[in-house]
Amino acid sequence: ALLGAGVWVVVLRSANRRLLTLYTAGQDRHKNLSDRYAAVERRRSELEAVLSSMVEGVAAIDREERLISLNHAAARLLLLDPADAIGRPLHEIVRNVSLQVLVGEGMAANDNDPAQTELVLRPSPDSVTGDRFLQAQAAPVRDTGGNQVGAVVVLHDITRLRRLESVRRDFVAN
Repeated sequence: ALLGAGVWVVVLRSANRRLLTLYTAGQDRHKNLSDRYAAVERRRSELEAVLSSMVEGVAAIDREERLISLNHAAARLLLLDPADAIGRPLHEIVRNVSLQVLVGEGMAANDNDPAQTELVLRPSPDSVTGDRFLQAQAAPVRDTGGNQVGAVVVLHDITRLRRLESVRRDFVAN
């Protein structure tokens, strides 16, 4: 039996309402995801701005001791090119055993008691600068589930302080 034209109109209107409902729900989801993405991007930009404006060097190391992130100060202090260093094992990019030991201790450290040491970075033989002294701290980094995912290292350049102490000692000795 053939359906009347009125029945087809009712069926089409019902289908249109369902399509409109699905379309509206899709639009709402898209807006929600867009808003979330914008919030994440805004947060990332804020964090990047804070890290890049810091005087202290900050570097993030993963569980396999590969460099995953560093700010401009850390790159400057460690004489690294971020484009070449990120993703590589720490022992390949920084030839300083004390820093490597510190990272290991930082991963094993208590969250409230970071590992600390003073590093002496010796320049290459052809460099005109002398030794650089850094106060370094390392602490574990955990994900939202509390699982350790690596370590964060904070470096503070104390070269000038050490040189002033040396001048003072020499002055007092004479």
